[in-house]
Amino acid sequence: MLDEADRMLDMGFEPQIKVMLQNCRPDRQTVMFSATFPRTIETLAKTILRSPVEIVVGNRGQTCSTVEQRVEVLENEDEKLYKLITII
Repeated sequence: MLDEADRMLDMGFEPQIKVMLQNCRPDRQTVMFSATFPRTIETLAKTILRSPVEIVVGNRGQTCSTVEQRVEVLENEDEKLYKLITII
């Protein structure tokens, strides 16, 4: 998973990202998250990803004011799995 992937690409880390992805298993799943994803960076990301799926919440290229973020601290793996299943 690459969080703030657009920022990493924007800062010139494309060669390092490509090396990381080349050293991963071929059946991997690569996930890139970003609050905004400018078109230039989107084009660059699509050269790195295979069969990308894009999910846009709100307007393209802008942060969405209706997204709510929560943090929950869970004690063990069983709690995490149960919480994930209830959310999904």
